[in-house]
Amino acid sequence: MSQVRRLSTLLFFAATVAFVSPTLLQAQKPALVKSIDEPGRTPYLNTMSFQQTPSNCINNSACQVTFPVVPQGFRLVITHVNATFAAKNYGFAHIILYQNNPGTSTMSFPATVLGVDPSGYASLIADWAVRFYIEPGASPEITIYANNLVPAFGTADVTIAGYLVAIP
Repeated sequence: MSQVRRLSTLLFFAATVAFVSPTLLQAQKPALVKSIDEPGRTPYLNTMSFQQTPSNCINNSACQVTFPVVPQGFRLVITHVNATFAAKNYGFAHIILYQNNPGTSTMSFPATVLGVDPSGYASLIADWAVRFYIEPGASPEITIYANNLVPAFGTADVTIAGYLVAIP
């Protein structure tokens, strides 16, 4: 009788598990969300190249680069800036990042010498991780400062990278 009792207990246990387990094992419905501020959702990368000439560089010591306007409904979060340029007797070479609205904050980054050619022109680079915000309707701008930017060889390249955040 012991075997019959064990068998009936086992069947009772199996029936109970079969009845209860489907409700325990049902998948929960995920919450429907939309991550509008995720950095990878709307990436931003823009490079401007220009010749270092008197028309682009003021007083041989400052070259200004203006990027396209940030679209309405978005804020640009700049996470990286990069500039490569050339100068002779460059002194304290650096770049300044700002937006074209008056009274806004700025960030300044020193440049590093990559090498000097026989005529005395140095190749310089400023390459920095940042966190800088540009509001809708404004343009990011970078100004390169160094002594004797003109005449220089080749082109200067300025790159900003980041992402756009939707403004509710």
